[in-house]
Amino acid sequence: MYDDDDVSFMAEQQLAEAIESHIEASADVIDEISKLEKKVQTWNMEESKELRSWIVAMRILLTKHFQISIENFTNMKKIPTQKIPEVLIPIYGIVAVDKKGICLYGKDMDKLAHIDQIKLHYQKSKQAK
Repeated sequence: MYDDDDVSFMAEQQLAEAIESHIEASADVIDEISKLEKKVQTWNMEESKELRSWIVAMRILLTKHFQISIENFTNMKKIPTQKIPEVLIPIYGIVAVDKKGICLYGKDMDKLAHIDQIKLHYQKSKQAK
């Protein structure tokens, strides 16, 4: 039979082990997030699909493990990109454009379209008004 001191000690030990395990697991996640962030911030502008996959993976890890939005974690405006017409950025949420003109855009930064398609959509929406 255990007395109250033994039970308290065992509970404290279990809590300490759980915290240590969580910290170790968090360190691995933080390392993965850091690697993804470095890839995003040093993207070579070749493939928007590749950039999208890194951003989606980073968003999932940040949300799942730390309840942090990617926009509050890293400066998305520092992502390398081809020139983006300023007027289109806030309307479509364009994050970056690769060397072939493929844009990564959208609220969740998970949509792809050629810049010419976005420009055409913008022109049509302006004419409709």
